[in-house]
Amino acid sequence: MGKRVTWNRLVWLATILTLSSNGVSVAGEPRRFDFERLQMGSVIRIVIYGDDEDKARSAAFGAFERIEALEQIISDYRGDSELSKLSGRAWRQPVVVSPELYEILDRSLRLARLTDGTLDVTVKPLVELWKLAEKLGRLPSAEELREARERTGHGNILLNPRTRSVRFRVPGTKLDLGAVGKGHAVDLARRFLAAEGFRTVLIDAGGDLWVGDPPPGRKGWRVELQDEIIPAPVLELANTAIATSSDVYRFVEIEGVRYSHIVDPRSGIGLRHRGTVTVIAPDGLTADGLATALSVLDPDFGMGVVGRMEGVEARISREAAEGHIVCTSSGFPP
Repeated sequence: MGKRVTWNRLVWLATILTLSSNGVSVAGEPRRFDFERLQMGSVIRIVIYGDDEDKARSAAFGAFERIEALEQIISDYRGDSELSKLSGRAWRQPVVVSPELYEILDRSLRLARLTDGTLDVTVKPLVELWKLAEKLGRLPSAEELREARERTGHGNILLNPRTRSVRFRVPGTKLDLGAVGKGHAVDLARRFLAAEGFRTVLIDAGGDLWVGDPPPGRKGWRVELQDEIIPAPVLELANTAIATSSDVYRFVEIEGVRYSHIVDPRSGIGLRHRGTVTVIAPDGLTADGLATALSVLDPDFGMGVVGRMEGVEARISREAAEGHIVCTSSGFPP
């Protein structure tokens, strides 16, 4: 059979329940201002409630600038990014990196250890292999998988906190921070906005969200989850990060078999089950990275991981041989 390829991104719906529209307010209430910019391959949206439009705009643009600076550090598409330069050098000798990149790598490796290596920022050789498979309409060969897997694994990264340096154990190791980058961008933006005095904010980085203090007259921000398999809940949340991971729209079909864009680093194979994972966490990087890891892990094991993490809740919706299953952690909002 031929192949069927669809790489559309799953879209979250974040609905603000308030009578205010952009720049309009009920008397005595803060006004709502909306700002958007195309960054990191997505439309980044920032919603701010405040009393002064100029100050809100200045704060939003400052947040966008922080995200732009981050993209210059962690992009694996830009040949001149710090990440790209690191991938080409760190197997020869330790490379001193910026505090920003070191923090992301350090936190990502901690998540990798918690999740049995299913969050793996060294997965790029496998991702490249599956992109080639999609282009050629054939599965990777056993030899191609073996070679790519030899260059992956979070154990290939050695961090030295004393020198803030990074070294790779094997040549050909390449980093891909796509599973945590937008979550960290959300964190940078919300910290900047808070420092500017804005806490009633929503930040949407292509589906990775931060919702701050509730809008006027509300207990929280209304967030409608997306699940193409089964109706999903609508949550009302405040001061938390939310991330989703799904293969409902992003997959490749080769020889009649459907493979997700999400690759299991342990096997090197794209996931074959359909599913959607939602994670609520104190920060965007954790929510973003854990959503990817839980997509790969057995649901029971994944919920065990969630149960050991303070302030983290999750919902796993997945098709299985016995039918459709939905698992939620004990504190996931009703």
